[in-house]
Amino acid sequence: MSLLDLLSPDFIVMHPKVSSKKELFEQLLEALKPQCTSEAQFDAASEAVWARENVMSTAVGFGFALPHGKTHEVSQHMGVFGVLAEPLDYDGDNKEQVQLVFLLVGPKQESANHIKLLSQVSKLMNKEVLRQEILRASTAQEVYGLLKEQLAPSS
Repeated sequence: MSLLDLLSPDFIVMHPKVSSKKELFEQLLEALKPQCTSEAQFDAASEAVWARENVMSTAVGFGFALPHGKTHEVSQHMGVFGVLAEPLDYDGDNKEQVQLVFLLVGPKQESANHIKLLSQVSKLMNKEVLRQEILRASTAQEVYGLLKEQLAPSS
């Protein structure tokens, strides 16, 4: 499974108006909702993301955060990418400013795929040039194109 299997411009949230991690998660989870097959699945996905975040912050550096969770309620991985117009004090302690966020939810029974996807995202976001290009993009389509270019298998 590749991140390209999860992403489309429909699942890229551009410049959400948020002032806290809670508001950010609410907007990203709302964008994830169309991928859920039921309200119960959506609730389980939300709970999984918050449960993981409560263990330890998912801010990983370079202005990037990777909130994620696993639950038995979902049968396939789902993801949403967010690009904030301004840096957000992610944990409310002024230690980590975040502008790029990838939210990932997957089936509890697919830990290997989950780790693979987390690794793919982390590897991508370690590329400073890509992060800067994404921050300069003005549309979800542009961001998707940048990500697709990086993720497409080379021929």
